[in-house]
Amino acid sequence: MRTLLLLLTLSVTPAWSDAVSGPVPGYVLDSRTGTLRPVLGIPGAMQLGSRVPLPFTVASVEFAPGANLAAVISNETPAHFYVIQNLSNPTINDLGPVADGSIVLAINRTGQTAVLTAQGQLQFVTGLTRLPVLANAIPTRGLLGAISAGAVDDAGKCALLGTAADSTGSLQTFCSDGSSQTLLSQAGLRIAAIGLANSGQDAILADSAGQQILRVAGYTQPGAITALATANDGISTPVAMQVNGERLMVADSAASVLFFIDLSGQAPIQSSQLNSPPSRLKFLADTTVLVLNDASTAPFTVFDLQTMQPFFIPTN
Repeated sequence: MRTLLLLLTLSVTPAWSDAVSGPVPGYVLDSRTGTLRPVLGIPGAMQLGSRVPLPFTVASVEFAPGANLAAVISNETPAHFYVIQNLSNPTINDLGPVADGSIVLAINRTGQTAVLTAQGQLQFVTGLTRLPVLANAIPTRGLLGAISAGAVDDAGKCALLGTAADSTGSLQTFCSDGSSQTLLSQAGLRIAAIGLANSGQDAILADSAGQQILRVAGYTQPGAITALATANDGISTPVAMQVNGERLMVADSAASVLFFIDLSGQAPIQSSQLNSPPSRLKFLADTTVLVLNDASTAPFTVFDLQTMQPFFIPTN
């Protein structure tokens, strides 16, 4: 494993100088240039800083929840997988080459395990914040269609995959020991996002075709499937979600709405109207701020959970 230590110097642009003196609530991928950039400032007065100095451009990235760590696949030939820690003064661990077309599918809620996907295979990466290890690829024989969404369980042992083929959608697990299981398969189902709730025991599914949010109780041994929200509640095209304790947040692209669902069932569904359609829902390292779309897309929008308002960030 190669380890590179890159130190920022004082010969930086004014925007990066701002990053040193002000708050940096998190980092995002600027897909126009394949670079990681810091988000500077506070909601309502945010801007993108200068790129993190890396010796490669970035093809795919996921950021560990609430942490200053990125799991990255490079644009090199062949592509490599890197774990980058301390993004303001990056330490880069090169874990070696990965298959063509690999992407970082997800990082689990503990921030310790990532899953990479490529044609016909998965790879688990464990110990992200300690001693990262890239496991051998696991073939995905038995996959029931193209992967439409994914998550990693809290133990870092299994990936939950939403798959789609023709008119049928499925929820499947593929685990690091090579085992797999089909938990749910039905016509008309399109899983656009997967979350975990109830201490990681329940799977939450955003069904974009059925215009609903489903809860699969005890997904490892599937129990009752209940609808948490439907078209009657305003759900139209859910595309992304985040679970924070008993609070479920769902981004709906067709309605340009962010829904808030109390998983305990004690409070009514709430919603916040957005100024543009969301395409994702990712926490910054500061978990009071959600990223709603690609940083290269104008208007680049974040949502502040403290003020319950969306804010635009210039994309220059």
